[in-house]
Formats: sequence, C-alpha cells, structure tokens
Amino acid sequence: MPLLHISTSAPPAEESKRAELLKGLSALVARLLGKPESYVMISLAARADMSFAGSIAPACYAELKNVGTMSPGQTENLSKVLCQELSRGLGVP
Repeated sequence: MPLLHISTSAPPAEESKRAELLKGLSALVARLLGKPESYVMISLAARADMSFAGSIAPACYAELKNVGTMSPGQTENLSKVLCQELSRGLGVP
C-alpha cells in the first residue's frame, strides 16, 4: 500500500481546499506508481513545528513509502512532481 505522509508548518487551508489537495495527491501517486488508487493512502499533518535551513518559514516534509522497487529515474520524477504539487497546494517553496 503506497503511503504519502506529509508534515507541514503551513497553516491549514479551509476544509474544501484540504480535501481537494488530498484527492489530487491520491490520484497523482496512483498514476505515478501505476497502482490502483484504492491502495493509496495520503496523510497530511498541518501546523507541525518545523525549521529548515535555520528558518521557521513555512516548510514541508514528505515521505513516500511503497512496496516494490523504483528506478532512480522514477524516484527523481516522483520527487519533482510531488514537490511541485505540494508547493502549489500548501504554498511552501
């Protein structure tokens, strides 16, 4: 079961925006991994205390767990696409 766990210090968006982000990420992870969306779980923890590069500006940490192996190219593409989506959806750089 693929699991994308996201922690962010960004303030949570309104409920409808969070739901839209979660649904979009679920579909995206399923597509990128080639797995049924019914197996995908997305976890979003907002308002986490975080520091990155000595700054307490809004930040995000995402961890993707997956059964099976991924090539370096797949890993690079997943990282790029997920970071773009998280930046757009959470407003973090």
